[in-house]
Amino acid sequence: MVRVWMIIGLLAAGSLSAQVRYVPNEGQWPDHVLHRAEVTGGGVQLDRGGWTCWQWAPETEAAADHHVGARRGILWQAEWIGADPLADLNWVRSGFSSDRQHFYLSDDPAHWAEHVQAATLLKTDHVWPGIQLRW
Repeated sequence: MVRVWMIIGLLAAGSLSAQVRYVPNEGQWPDHVLHRAEVTGGGVQLDRGGWTCWQWAPETEAAADHHVGARRGILWQAEWIGADPLADLNWVRSGFSSDRQHFYLSDDPAHWAEHVQAATLLKTDHVWPGIQLRW
């Protein structure tokens, strides 16, 4: 089996001292988001059909509310071209955190998620035939 290892520069640059934690989408984000990790200065999310990575501009104030678009930065997006359309359902999580996170991102309880457990490794064996992908 061929293995493809993806290393995101922004996650490696200065943030390896803190472990990257991938949070699954349990209803707190739009349906296309599968997992998301935020690190100092940016983040990455696995989407249905690809991935998105962002890095905040250095002059952006940490206190700025990124939910209302007050932050500036750069965004990269990639698409799983020719990938198995069911692969997004088969991510295996490991390296679970001992704590839980709670998301109350609106006044609508349908968008709340409680007791969400992050993982440090995500992998799938079938994005493309014979290709194993790990984050």
